[in-house]
Amino acid sequence: MKLNPGGFSLVEILVGAALVGVVALVSASIVSSQTSSIRYVAQKSEVQDLKEQMLMALLAPNTCSCQLNPALTSDNSNDTNLQWNSLVVDGSALMNVKNMKAGCALTSPVIVQEGQAITPDLSVARVDFAALVPTGTPGEWQGKWRVSFTNRNERVPIAPLEVDTLVITGPPLGTSLNIGVQACKGNRPSGLISTCPAGAVLVGPQNGIGSYCIEVLPRLGPDFLASKFLCSTNQPPGFGPAHMCDHSEFFTACKDGVLDLATGTTPGEEEFLGDFDSEYAMTFKHAMSSGTEDCTGVHYEPLGVSKRFRCCWR
Repeated sequence: MKLNPGGFSLVEILVGAALVGVVALVSASIVSSQTSSIRYVAQKSEVQDLKEQMLMALLAPNTCSCQLNPALTSDNSNDTNLQWNSLVVDGSALMNVKNMKAGCALTSPVIVQEGQAITPDLSVARVDFAALVPTGTPGEWQGKWRVSFTNRNERVPIAPLEVDTLVITGPPLGTSLNIGVQACKGNRPSGLISTCPAGAVLVGPQNGIGSYCIEVLPRLGPDFLASKFLCSTNQPPGFGPAHMCDHSEFFTACKDGVLDLATGTTPGEEEFLGDFDSEYAMTFKHAMSSGTEDCTGVHYEPLGVSKRFRCCWR
């Protein structure tokens, strides 16, 4: 082939074009890989942030209880899902809870829910309380808050987010095989307690994870908020400040039988619990069932009324 003295031959042009194409393909592959890696890191960061929000919410066990116990849920639309077969003990049992809120009020913000977009490519597929297995302690089960994801464009899937939580089972729902949660014991302790202040009793083992102290006798306060403040100022030597006992603490003390909750009260009397929204506080209504205290008597009362209450320490 005769060369053009002032330019390039056809072969040279074709070879050059091929080289440019190869370089372009390699560059595009590198850019695509880098973009994918950046998206993956961003998604993992968002998922970790979501887990931190869930952990913060679950520091208060009743945030878990009021969303898994049908008697406490403020939104009753999902109550039929809040049960599982107690004969399934291999960890395959689960409850589809649809969402997790930051608190117990109907207006509490939602932390995570099915269908929620985490990033433009990542969304929430399911929110479950899953992997339910008995711990060996009667009525106590280990489960996991589990959030699984749908990832539209990534070849590497995002693993489900999981937060371990202990729960106490309640009476059968529907049939003898279907069990529901009555209360949550939390996912991590705020401290380890071996002794209690005068007038209080230990719930759980000494230095045990999740153990706490509850007052033996209830107090009488002017109204809910004033009573809650009185507990916050109750700090005996060697202990941190107390708090008004919440539903999970009250329920566990009742179920464990370490405290005669009827002492100092009369049947039908209500005690304030530490769970409340802008208008109402949760109360425990004392009632006897088969000669023992019924631990499931939950009601709601206006914040401004006077009720008895108990302080707890963790």
